[in-house]
Amino acid sequence: TKPQMSRIPPGYEATPKLAPLIQAPVSGRFLTPHTAIPRTQLLSNGALHVMVTNAGGSYCRYHETDITRWRSDTTRDNWGEFLYVRDCESGAQWSAAYHPSRHTGKRYSVSFTPDRAEFHRRDAGFETTMEVIVSPEENAEVRRVTLTNRSAHRRTLELTSYMELALANHSEDLAHPAFSKLFVETTFLKEHGALIARRKPKSRDEKTIWAGHMIAGPGELMGYETNRERFLGRDRSVRNPQALEDDLANSSGYVLDPVFSLRTRVTIKPGERARFVLITTAGQTREELVSIFEKYKEPNTAEAAESAFEMAWTQSQLELRHLRLQPDAVRRFQELANHVLYPNPRLRPTGGRLRLNSLNKTRLWAYGISGDLPIIALTVTDVKELDFVQEILTAHTYLRTKGLKADLVILNYESGSYFQPLQESLRRMAQA
Repeated sequence: TKPQMSRIPPGYEATPKLAPLIQAPVSGRFLTPHTAIPRTQLLSNGALHVMVTNAGGSYCRYHETDITRWRSDTTRDNWGEFLYVRDCESGAQWSAAYHPSRHTGKRYSVSFTPDRAEFHRRDAGFETTMEVIVSPEENAEVRRVTLTNRSAHRRTLELTSYMELALANHSEDLAHPAFSKLFVETTFLKEHGALIARRKPKSRDEKTIWAGHMIAGPGELMGYETNRERFLGRDRSVRNPQALEDDLANSSGYVLDPVFSLRTRVTIKPGERARFVLITTAGQTREELVSIFEKYKEPNTAEAAESAFEMAWTQSQLELRHLRLQPDAVRRFQELANHVLYPNPRLRPTGGRLRLNSLNKTRLWAYGISGDLPIIALTVTDVKELDFVQEILTAHTYLRTKGLKADLVILNYESGSYFQPLQESLRRMAQA
């Protein structure tokens, strides 16, 4: 029977009616970064979209613009925003997540919940916790980092943030990354201890997108860097950058390869802790960014961050209630996103089947599918599977709220006859 294809429009709002995809709830807790493919968590406030992996890779997007550079690379996963920690006395170094240092320390764990991603690790007598959310109140990714001194000695630490900037549409950045880097201007705001960047518009009609970054907390700002070449150094990578051995150069302007990097220093007594808040933000004006920096800078840092975390939790609960979802369903939907972002070789068709595909993506156009977005294909043979279809529709809606766009294609393999109850049911669900 020739399959009949129903495409679910991108804006489709499904009426939830859940059926389990698998029997047991999927755990959002990982004790290792070493999974077959990176495990992901999507966070969003509707405009700013963040993805975080269990190894610490990530992306930050503002609407259709990549703020940080990211690639779907299952072999490395070393893209996104990172935080290095260095003990000034012993020289010991680690990072808040597995990447970019690629060490797990004495203990490492990651937990994903609907409102946040949370990393815990222990290194060189310190416990490091990093919590990641997207603020529902403003377009800001908020990372709250807590360092607890479990040793018997007073310790001085340097914290160095790092992220590679894109400030471009993802497809454009993929096609011409070197060219794209040439038009980003960076500036240091001394009064806020923050970095901002904008892309020079190609035309008068193009809107300017601004990005900003700040570290707020008890430490002393020691410097900044916006030149990737100077930060990494010759024959170095994000795993062992030259900048961790030297002072930051305090460079800004039209650099050839833009990054955001800030450094702060703090001394922590035995048994005590220090808490920092890393803000990465985006907007259409410089003033939007400055207002966010004002909100989170000392002495308001702790209160502002706590409010953002409370609001993120509240928003996640409202989303669950609106879509009538349980946390285990959200975890399954996040797993589906995982396979869209990082293709799993185990789910790939065999070579023989792939060779049967002799048509290019232009043949999809007749069905209203551009082929530019990832495609989630669902095969249905019987009306008994409609509950499963409904859950996939709900998942599709949920993932769009998190900024992940994909075309959902339903292949109807119902046996041909005059009456087509399955096709009619699918049509009603798609048009509801």
